[in-house]
Amino acid sequence: MSRLYSAEAEIDLEKIIEYTNKEYGAAQTLKYIDELEKNAENMAENYGYYRELPDIHSRLRMKHCQKHYIFGVMRENEPMLVIAIFHERMQLMTRL
Repeated sequence: MSRLYSAEAEIDLEKIIEYTNKEYGAAQTLKYIDELEKNAENMAENYGYYRELPDIHSRLRMKHCQKHYIFGVMRENEPMLVIAIFHERMQLMTRL
């Protein structure tokens, strides 16, 4: 695994799971979370499309996935740290 989740990102993920399960059911929740995790892994592995945000932090990356943005910090000789998963309606930079 080339990525880890911060405590804050774990909470974000739990909230997404809770909401998606309530609104769309277990099957859709599994699909959605799988997609978020695949996109986080791809960003950590330098695969696919993501955006680097050096004005905020020299190693910060952001990837849009479905209705959410995944934020991760690349680290030397360690897995990327996912620091937040925000819904696209949120004030992203204020929350970050």
